[in-house]
Amino acid sequence: MEVEKQLYREARKEDALLYIAMICVIFSGFYLFPIFSLGSAIATLTLLFWCFGIGRMGKNEIKYLLEIEPELNRLKSTGLSEHEAMIELGCDKFYYKPFWSIR
Repeated sequence: MEVEKQLYREARKEDALLYIAMICVIFSGFYLFPIFSLGSAIATLTLLFWCFGIGRMGKNEIKYLLEIEPELNRLKSTGLSEHEAMIELGCDKFYYKPFWSIR
């Protein structure tokens, strides 16, 4: 259990500076600048970039998981549990990534 907590912490720290910078740009852009100004447009573009990044990452994960499904089924037929097979194939990294990650 402690190992999983450590993996979660490491996954959250992976791009922490990027996410903090994007949050600062978004909040300061909407707080400091009037709507329809260049400052709020930059904040809006940053927010859209982040949202599309989250969607792209999810789409790529689903595509990758569907590609390895035959290999996963083969490993499960040898007696491994699904979780153990996912760990062996290196897919547990998706489990530890936070929902807001973009890579």
